[in-house]
Amino acid sequence: MKRLAVLLLALCLLGGSAQAQGLRVLGMSLSGGPYQEAYPEYQVEEIPIDFDEMGRFHTQRFLLDNPQGWDVACIWSNECDLDALAEAGLLMDLSGDSTLAQWAADLHAPIRRAVSRDDQVLAVPTFLFGAVMQMTMVTATQPRQGNKDLLGPLGLTQADAPTTFEELCAMAQRYAALPKEIRKGRTFQYDSTTGNPKAYFLAYLIELYTAQYSDKQGHVVYDTPTFRQALADLEKMAAALQKDPKLSYSGKEPIYPLFADGGPCVLPTMDNQHFLYLGVGDNRNIPARLEMLVVNPHTQSKAEAIDFVSRSIRNAEAQAGPMLLERFDYDALARRSYDENIEAQIYQKEAQAVIDGLIRERDSGEYPRYYSREAIQRYAQNVVPFLTFPRIPRVDRYALAEEYVRGRLDGEGLMEALGSEAERYWGE
Repeated sequence: MKRLAVLLLALCLLGGSAQAQGLRVLGMSLSGGPYQEAYPEYQVEEIPIDFDEMGRFHTQRFLLDNPQGWDVACIWSNECDLDALAEAGLLMDLSGDSTLAQWAADLHAPIRRAVSRDDQVLAVPTFLFGAVMQMTMVTATQPRQGNKDLLGPLGLTQADAPTTFEELCAMAQRYAALPKEIRKGRTFQYDSTTGNPKAYFLAYLIELYTAQYSDKQGHVVYDTPTFRQALADLEKMAAALQKDPKLSYSGKEPIYPLFADGGPCVLPTMDNQHFLYLGVGDNRNIPARLEMLVVNPHTQSKAEAIDFVSRSIRNAEAQAGPMLLERFDYDALARRSYDENIEAQIYQKEAQAVIDGLIRERDSGEYPRYYSREAIQRYAQNVVPFLTFPRIPRVDRYALAEEYVRGRLDGEGLMEALGSEAERYWGE
């Protein structure tokens, strides 16, 4: 109540203009959000997001063209250039707030560098996603399959896991060369063999290459020896995988894939799930997307805006903290994650047995539904040092992959089409 009284006084001192106008927030859904729950009497305006015909919302352009039209914005590192916004005088230095300054100080170094300039904190990260789909390779045993050894019969171990797209293509050839009886009941990658393997892995290659080779302004050159070599490797892979039988989702017998889609996360939630973090060529960067909150220095609701950001990071901390922070209280965040899950189950009127099971897991101190300590340690050692946060154009990789597979585009035409789409994405 004391904090609320202070904020109300601040509003009065501003002549009531901020209270009448409300807090204007761009790019974040506020339905039932923690800020409005805390201050139900405040008007919080969500600035609508409109996408254009290419699926783009020009967040940066909106912010630059409307310097007085927003108070807080949720932006993504792959779409916005902090330096351009800072040069336009549109980013408040948040290091003066003790809560936000401490959050920034606890961030992993590459993330802290991404949101800071000199000693100024220009943005506060609230979540991190991989910029590309992560591929996973099965571990030697899978508990869900009764600890069945899924690698041994193929003559593989976890040490054989590929680290580059080239090595993934070579693994496909190695797999396809195995006798048919050994490959029975298995597939190289389930999603690719329910469709066209060449189209699937070409779309994946385009996604990887675009993210890894985007420069600071988001421009990508596709006509390179690296991309040409990857296309040649893809052709060998596709020819090899023709031996893999076509699969259907309705099959009755279990099919065990060697590789699977691990989604856009960079920190696995299951300890036996190991992401490959593949590179193209000799590029070992792991491109990622940061969700960030920024505050407009022109806002007339400074106290409310900063409080909004503080509450937002508190709300995201349990799930995002292990990815963003170098220093945090593991047990505290794990318990909070369980508390939030339990509260959600109660709200959804889940069976009491389910709720009681979550309570037992939380109180055991084991936290099997939370990031494991081992996974967090691997992430800190093997992923964080290689994180990059490039601006990334979106290209219609699936449509262009299909055009290539159907012979409507050759390699030269594919590279030209990709380059044109990447440039057009930024409206140039």
